[in-house]
Amino acid sequence: MGYQLREEPLTLAEINKTENRFIEEVIPVDLDVAINNDYESFLDCLEYQLIGDQGVLTDIEYSVVGNGMYDMLHIKVSGYVDLMGED
Repeated sequence: MGYQLREEPLTLAEINKTENRFIEEVIPVDLDVAINNDYESFLDCLEYQLIGDQGVLTDIEYSVVGNGMYDMLHIKVSGYVDLMGED
């Protein structure tokens, strides 16, 4: 496995450390989430798992980079974070 799996959402401090608030992380996603949701709901799940309820992830790109046990996909997700309460 040539990547580190992020199990918890990024903290505000981690988001603010990135250049232009661009993030790129590999997260575990249950196969059921990918199959049983419509496209927008799937993107919402990726966003929530990556940044929680701290803001909105824009310009989302993703790709499956691996898999784990129990029907778990490893998905690399990238995008820009727009934090809540900022103009």
